[in-house]
Amino acid sequence: MKILLVEDEEIAARRLERLLGELSVPIEEIRFAESVSGAEKELRSGFQPELVFLDIHLEDGTGFEVIPFIPEETPIIFTTAFDNYAIEAFKVNSIGYLLKPVVPEDLASVMDKFHRLKKGIEISQLQDLQQLIKQLRPGQDMKRLLIRIGTKLKSIDLGQIALIQSVNRIIYLYTQDGNRYPVEKTLDELEKLLPDEQFFRVNRSAIINEKAIRQLIIWSKSRIKLELEFQPEEELLVSAEKVQAFKSWYTGS
Repeated sequence: MKILLVEDEEIAARRLERLLGELSVPIEEIRFAESVSGAEKELRSGFQPELVFLDIHLEDGTGFEVIPFIPEETPIIFTTAFDNYAIEAFKVNSIGYLLKPVVPEDLASVMDKFHRLKKGIEISQLQDLQQLIKQLRPGQDMKRLLIRIGTKLKSIDLGQIALIQSVNRIIYLYTQDGNRYPVEKTLDELEKLLPDEQFFRVNRSAIINEKAIRQLIIWSKSRIKLELEFQPEEELLVSAEKVQAFKSWYTGS
């Protein structure tokens, strides 16, 4: 099978490639593209994929801009960090999808449906989906985040999220009362999803809700320490290169 994987995050792309290998998908050739222009180049080169994994948000546009270059008979599986309310729209439009970060069970399920995916997308349907994405930009009108706990989903209102932090390569969500839950999404994906006016990426390992900050402490000439109502496992320091942006965000200037 020839596969084109359009994904602007290398870690996510390599993870998907690895999971496909673990499922023993018979891959003859797999090519990668990080952007709309990169995907167009691959598709114009004569490469004829039998399946396309297509991220919605790319560094130079959206995955929908790639669709006109994909042969109509080629199935498309969207990869997306959108929450379940958007996923329902993809179901209605008979689009294959994977919620990022991709887990083996979801990939196995969508590959089982591979031959039953709708072949191609009509122009009117594409326009409807493009309008949907405009309405569902990361963070816009988002009110809650769904996290997976075993076989169940837990809904957490954005106002209840105090901190999202990477600890020993595991992403944890802390609520305002100090409870902690592991999260499957990456910090990069969460940063795109959460509203900028309420959340800020203070360093490579943490995203903070402004309402969770109890006190700011000058830690050095170029860094700020954040204190919360509870003590997270790792101390919170605003990285030197983000201090000015953090001050502007926090003061609303």
